[in-house]
Amino acid sequence: MTDYKKLAEIHAEKLKKAIQHLKYSFNNIQTLGTDVHKLNESQLAEWESFEARFSRASDIYFMKYLRVKILIHDPGFRGSFIDLLLRVPMEILSSAKKIRIPFSLEIQKHLGEQKIDVLIIDINPPQDPFHQIAVEQAVLLRQW
Repeated sequence: MTDYKKLAEIHAEKLKKAIQHLKYSFNNIQTLGTDVHKLNESQLAEWESFEARFSRASDIYFMKYLRVKILIHDPGFRGSFIDLLLRVPMEILSSAKKIRIPFSLEIQKHLGEQKIDVLIIDINPPQDPFHQIAVEQAVLLRQW
């Protein structure tokens, strides 16, 4: 049985770290303008860093933390997105992770607007608590 409270704590810690990084980027962009045509490469990089950190914090909150908090109160909740877990040999893990986004987009073309999240991990028993839970809850579709 999944320990959703433990998983919520893990996501809460990740969210705290993401927010700390977001605050750092936010402070760095305070003196920058918003007209991209007037920004130099370094300033554009600061804005891109802020955007990436904002996306990361938002993703952790909405797709991980909030979902687990809902599951604590409603274990039957399935949400409106699909999680796919791909377990690959360590020697191709790096290459497999590079295709995660194109792979997700290709699946989404066929399913419509449904959110697709793809997790690609090593085929060996996972050490990361989040990966352990993902493996425990996974429904095997095909094994090679």
